[in-house]
Amino acid sequence: MTHSELLKIEAKNGDISISMRGTCFRIKYRVEQSHWLIAEESGPDDPDASISIFDFRKLAWEAAMEKAGELGWLNLPRRESSAPDAAHNK
Repeated sequence: MTHSELLKIEAKNGDISISMRGTCFRIKYRVEQSHWLIAEESGPDDPDASISIFDFRKLAWEAAMEKAGELGWLNLPRRESSAPDAAHNK
């Protein structure tokens, strides 16, 4: 399953709110001036959920970083391609 199948992700006014479908899990991140995500609010544990709150927080962090990157809210360095340079293969 992908983040979009498990999580509800909303971005608004510099905040990214994430909740997990079918659970009480929720968390809200805000973008700091330093272009980092800060967890601002976090919902309760859900003993009936199929995953732990720690696994939810990991999924939520990954989804929030992905969403913030898509929106251009973070100034992350671009990864250099690990593929060999074609000019060196001639």
